[in-house]
Amino acid sequence: MKTMQRFGVLALLLVAFLMLGTLGVAQNPTGGNGATNPAGDDNDYKGTADEELVTFILDDFEKAASWIPEMPRDQGVIFSMQRPGAPNAVLKAAEVISNENSRYLQKKAEQNMQPQENPLVGFPYNQNKFVLGVRVEFMKRGYNWFTVRPPLPIKVPGICKSLSVYVVGRGYNHWLWVMLRDYEGNKRFLSAMRPLTHKGWRKVLFPIKPNIVQEDYKVTDPKKVGITFDGFLVNCDPMESHGKYYVYFDLLTAQVNLYFEFHKDKDDMRDFW
Repeated sequence: MKTMQRFGVLALLLVAFLMLGTLGVAQNPTGGNGATNPAGDDNDYKGTADEELVTFILDDFEKAASWIPEMPRDQGVIFSMQRPGAPNAVLKAAEVISNENSRYLQKKAEQNMQPQENPLVGFPYNQNKFVLGVRVEFMKRGYNWFTVRPPLPIKVPGICKSLSVYVVGRGYNHWLWVMLRDYEGNKRFLSAMRPLTHKGWRKVLFPIKPNIVQEDYKVTDPKKVGITFDGFLVNCDPMESHGKYYVYFDLLTAQVNLYFEFHKDKDDMRDFW
């Protein structure tokens, strides 16, 4: 008898929980994706974590003579110039990037999702004729360093996932860094994943760390989102900073997420007046 009473109490509790759950679902004012959506449209893109990754050519170094080399005067002398040549990998990479971006824009145009300002406009595509050459003549051994900067900082559109550049190594244990500014204007430095001990051309990758602030969800101006590229920094190994040192750069690219560039309400207001 007691066993039947226990089963009866459990059955009543189960029915009560099911009724409460049904009432909770009926009173939920969100759409199917969990985002606040009074219209109940399950196809609303807001609140999703989708990504649309596009590769930008930030600089093709076809006008490399405009880059600015600097190093402390008591450490040595530095020169830079535009040099003819290109890595074989770049000959194909630039064309692939150009074709992929063209198809991406065509797809967005077919979907009638063109932004008010096309973020792909104004970025050069490599003609594969020149590279940036840098020559350093050290005066003494020590923890020497030098920088190479573009004539103007390069604003990277969208949310940057990684930067990459082709670099010629000469077997030296020097480290290559990129100089950045985050969304708030703070200076940040990212090192390559390995020193420049290779020989010949190699693609050097710089993943953007999550602690680098790139956006504020309250800001709607796309020009204020993302990072800014300020240049390259090379930290020299004190045991190998003597004599002359040569380094070459070509095809600086960025992989960025443009999802929110193309998925904005067309009638939304712009907060930069």
